[in-house]
Amino acid sequence: MLKKENKKQENNKLSVKKAPFWVWLLSLVPLLSSALYLLILSDAVPFIKAEMFHVSGIIVLVFAMLCWGACGALFAYYHADIKVAVVVAHAVPIICTLVYTVSLFFTGFEVSELSDVALFAGIGMGLFSYVDTFIYEFIDIGIFGLYLDLIFMIFTFIAGYTIGKSKRFKTK
Repeated sequence: MLKKENKKQENNKLSVKKAPFWVWLLSLVPLLSSALYLLILSDAVPFIKAEMFHVSGIIVLVFAMLCWGACGALFAYYHADIKVAVVVAHAVPIICTLVYTVSLFFTGFEVSELSDVALFAGIGMGLFSYVDTFIYEFIDIGIFGLYLDLIFMIFTFIAGYTIGKSKRFKTK
C-alpha cells in the first residue's frame, strides 16, 4: 500500500511542469515600463505625449495592457502558480507602492523631504500611470491614483493569466 502512494506522489511530481527561468525574467517588464514612462515624461520621445486624451497616450496604455496581459499569459502557459506569479511579477510596483504609502504617511506629518520620494515611487507604475491620469480627468482621486494603477495592473496580469490558462492554449 505504501509503495502505491509513493508511486502516485512520484507521478504527480513528474507531471508538474516548472516554468522556465526566462519566464520569471518577465517580472522585469515593469522596470522597462518605468524607464519608458520616464522617457515620455522628459519629452525624449517627441511623438508620444504624457497626456491621456492624446492619441499617443491611448495607444501607449493599450500597448502596455496588451504586453502585461501577454506576460500573464506566458506565466500561465508555462505553469507558474498564479499566487507566486502575481507577487513576483508585481514586486517592483508593490515595493514602489509601499514606499509611496510610507512617504505619504510621513509627508502628512510635514516631513517635506519625503514628498520627492513619493513622486519617484509613483513612477514605479510605469506606463500604467496613464490609468490614474485618465481617471483624474473626470474625478479628483487625490493620493489614491497610485493604488488604482496597481490594482489595474494586477487585474490586467490576471486577465492575461486566465487567457493563458484556458484550454485553447494548454500545453501537452
